Amino acid sequence: MLPITVFDSLGNPHQLAQYFAKREADASGNSQWEVYYHMDGKPVTSPASQVMTFDKNGVLTSPIGPISITMAEVGGSTSPATALAISINYNNSTQFGGDFSKSFVQNGSATGEYASMSIAADGSIVANYTNGETKSVGALVLADFNNLQGLQPVGGNAWIETSTSGQPILGTPGSDSFATIKGQAVEDSNVDMSQELVNMIIAQRTYQANAQTIKTQDQVLQTLINIR
Repeated sequence: MLPITVFDSLGNPHQLAQYFAKREADASGNSQWEVYYHMDGKPVTSPASQVMTFDKNGVLTSPIGPISITMAEVGGSTSPATALAISINYNNSTQFGGDFSKSFVQNGSATGEYASMSIAADGSIVANYTNGETKSVGALVLADFNNLQGLQPVGGNAWIETSTSGQPILGTPGSDSFATIKGQAVEDSNVDMSQELVNMIIAQRTYQANAQTIKTQDQVLQTLINIR
């Protein structure tokens, strides 16, 4: 049995169960399985079942392409949800002499609302919804310059290009020489505060020493003038 959660036109969840029954091989010796469908515990009548045929190499030969399953009454009523029509594609199914395994890719989801936004390392702007779905709604582009020192500050941590900086070189995060982006992170300062405080004290002492030297020179000159 393969259970799948499906959703109607209102985004309400329903349980679609697929039951696989082994059948006798056909006239060519191909293996056959018949799949029966139940929606919320009730048998589906359109279609009631689907025969799957595999050749001697375990490759699916029929059905080829998606099949449509329709349930007119969803949750006991056709209103307000419309009839539930589901498309199932068995093309990647195989049959081998081993344990039964199952996997599927689903493109349906419950109703959801916008919840938050995130930025991926490659600069993609992703919208996150309450139903677990995500959607890329944009992307960030980075700019580099041949001469970063030639940029002109305009305030607010913003800069503009000048003839000295050259024209911007655009690229996506992670490509060529561009770095990646880390969303919801604050850049740490690369300044060693302790060392900078020491440098300030040294600069202050140096200034005081220079000022004292100038004062001493002035006193010597004044003394020489008085001697005359």
